[in-house]
Amino acid sequence: MQLSWLGRAHTEGDTAVWLPVDRILFAGDLVEASASPYWGDAYIQDWIGTLKNVRALGAQIVVPGRGAVVRDAAMEQAIDETQEYLTILRNTVRAAVLREASIAETYHDAESALTPRFGN
Repeated sequence: MQLSWLGRAHTEGDTAVWLPVDRILFAGDLVEASASPYWGDAYIQDWIGTLKNVRALGAQIVVPGRGAVVRDAAMEQAIDETQEYLTILRNTVRAAVLREASIAETYHDAESALTPRFGN
């Protein structure tokens, strides 16, 4: 068993537990499976890059912070969904900040951008 820091994500000190022999990663909040990541105190820019480090481990099974244990194609989907959610959210909020939108407008923009893909 290895305790691994794969990069900043949900918090600065996210720690994953890696079982290299079994190729199992206890990812905590680095990966969410069909669940929205909490990012109130997150490092969203870093998190997207940290997911590359998660992939590089070559896990066969991931135990996410939220959602079901995933393996194989479902594992790739969970990582993809986490990355896509964060990317959409980052880009939407960035655009709102650049146009000096209110918090309410920013929330509406983010909800509108995320709902088609992640509404359920």
